[in-house]
Amino acid sequence: MRGKGWDIPKKRNKTTGELEDGNVIYVLGTVDGKFYRKSTGKEATKLNIAWIKKNAREVLLKLINKQNTKVEKTSLEEYGLKVIEATARGRSISTQKEKKGYFNNHILPYFKSKGFTYIEDIKTTEIEMWQNHMLDNKSSSTAKKCKDTFALIMDKAAADDIINKNYVKLAYSFTVTTEKRVPYTPGEVTTLIKESEGWFKVFLYLIFSTGVRTGEALGLMWDDIDFNNGFIDLKRSITKSRVTTKEGNTSTEDFIQNGYKIVENNNTNKTKNHTRLIPLDDTTKNILMEYYQERTQDEWIFVSKNNTCFSDSKTVNKYYWKPLLFKTKIEDKDLYTSRHTYVTIMKNNGADEAWLKSVGGWTQSSKVLNDVYFTHESSKKDIKLANNFFHIVNEKEDKKPC
Repeated sequence: MRGKGWDIPKKRNKTTGELEDGNVIYVLGTVDGKFYRKSTGKEATKLNIAWIKKNAREVLLKLINKQNTKVEKTSLEEYGLKVIEATARGRSISTQKEKKGYFNNHILPYFKSKGFTYIEDIKTTEIEMWQNHMLDNKSSSTAKKCKDTFALIMDKAAADDIINKNYVKLAYSFTVTTEKRVPYTPGEVTTLIKESEGWFKVFLYLIFSTGVRTGEALGLMWDDIDFNNGFIDLKRSITKSRVTTKEGNTSTEDFIQNGYKIVENNNTNKTKNHTRLIPLDDTTKNILMEYYQERTQDEWIFVSKNNTCFSDSKTVNKYYWKPLLFKTKIEDKDLYTSRHTYVTIMKNNGADEAWLKSVGGWTQSSKVLNDVYFTHESSKKDIKLANNFFHIVNEKEDKKPC
C-alpha cells in the first residue's frame, strides 16, 4: 500500500524467500534535492494510516532532524517567482506580468507581514485569513485571480514534495461577484461628443457607435475601413505597448518595424476576439471620411503628437478623457464604459443578443450581456434619443452661431 509521501513496503519471508505484505509505515520524499525513505516504526493500523496520510511530510522532516540532517525550508518568495517563470510558456507577456503582480503585490507582502516566509509554514488557516483580507480590501475577481496564482504555486510545491498537500485548495471557496457598470445615458453621450474636439471627437463617435474596445480603436488603421460597404474589418488591438492580432502579440515598435505584421506566431489570447466585422452607422462613416481627408499619415487612424499610434489608453485617458469629463461635469465611469453604453442602448432598443455578441467579440455562450452591462433602463424618451442621438449631435453642431 502506498500514498503520497508514505509507503507500507512488502517484506521478504526469511523462510520461504517470498514477498509478503508489510506492517510498518515508512515516509518518503525529496528534501533539498535529496530523496529520503525512513521507517516511522509504527504499525500499519487503520488509525496510523489515517494519521500518516495527513502528516507524512512533517514526520519525514522530523525523522531527518533526529538524525541531525540539516533541513532548509523553502523560501516563499524565491519558489513562488520560480514557479511563475517556469509555467510562463503559453501565457502572453501581459498575463505573465499580471501573475507576477498578483504574487508580488498581494500574496508575498501579506505573508511576510505575518512572519510566514517559508512555504512549509503556511497552512489552511493562514490562507483563509489572507483570503479574508483580500475579500475585505479587493474585488472578489482580484481575490480569485490571486488565489488561483497561489494555488498554482502550492500545486507545484506539493508535486516537488515540499509540502504534503495544496492547502490553498482546502481553504473555503467563494463566489466571484461581478459589479455591474453603470453606462452613460444618451444625453451624457451627446454632451461628451459635442464638447470634444479634433481627433478625439472622431474617436468618441467611433467607440460609442460601435462598442469596440478602447485598445481595438487605438489599433485601427485606414486599411481596416471599408467606406464603400460601411464596415470595419477589425484585425488588432493595442494594450500596454503591445499589439495583439489573431497571429499573436508583439511590441508596437516591433510591429511597425516588421511592416505592420506579427513575425512570430505566438497567439495566447483565449478570451478576446479582436478579429471581426463591425458595421458603421452613416454618421460615424461620414465623420471618418472627413477625418480621412485631413489625415497626417496613411497607416494609423488615431495618432499621437509623435504622428504614430498610441501605445496605451492611459495617455488618452489622462490627457483627453479626464479633461473632457472635468469640462462637462460628467461622472467618470471610465473610458471603457463606452462599450457598455453601446451595448446597453442597443439592447434596450431591441437588438438581437446573438448579433450583439458577434459584433462585440464575445462567444455565443457568454453570459456577459446579462451579468455585466444592463443597469440603466432607458425611458421612452431616452430610447427615442438613443435612436437619433448622432443625428441630434450633428443638428446641434450645424445650428451653432457663426
